Amino acid sequence: MEILRWLLGADGGERQVVEDADPILQTEEGITLRRMRWESDAEAVCSFQDDVYSSNFPDFRMTAHFMNGFRFDLRKAVASPDHGVFVLEDAGRVVGFLWIVLYVSHWTRERYGYVNNVYVLADYRRRGLGRVLMEQTDRFLQERGVREARLTVTASNSAAVILYEQAGYEVARYEMIKRQAGAS
Repeated sequence: MEILRWLLGADGGERQVVEDADPILQTEEGITLRRMRWESDAEAVCSFQDDVYSSNFPDFRMTAHFMNGFRFDLRKAVASPDHGVFVLEDAGRVVGFLWIVLYVSHWTRERYGYVNNVYVLADYRRRGLGRVLMEQTDRFLQERGVREARLTVTASNSAAVILYEQAGYEVARYEMIKRQAGAS
């Protein structure tokens, strides 16, 4: 089933967006993977972000500014063909979320997918749902002829590191941080 909706474009003009609302798959437990629908899923997905960021960045503090920016970017992503935004749903409740972005390097013209955000509610973890989301990443990228997926993970998030390694990801680069004395 397709859902037809109208969005206000960046230029102020309206544009038509078609979403596929059909389930992509259903787990043995009856949890459904499907595309995100802004109207029904945005609140749940946005509510996950405090946990997503605070578990990865110890100094993170949720602010209205952060949430407004996240909501703005997420709304654009749901309407964009260059983003794959998916949810896991259990009996009408959103319990997980995946956001994939397609990138093209302006320097090399290389195309790659980037896993921007992955989340499963605590009560639903260790049930294979992270694996379901990572497999959806592979399907989404393969359907678009993209040969490489990338992601960033906080080194101390051992559960996520294990999930990504089991999904076939490997360390290709290190991001290093140096805290500056006296900087606030």
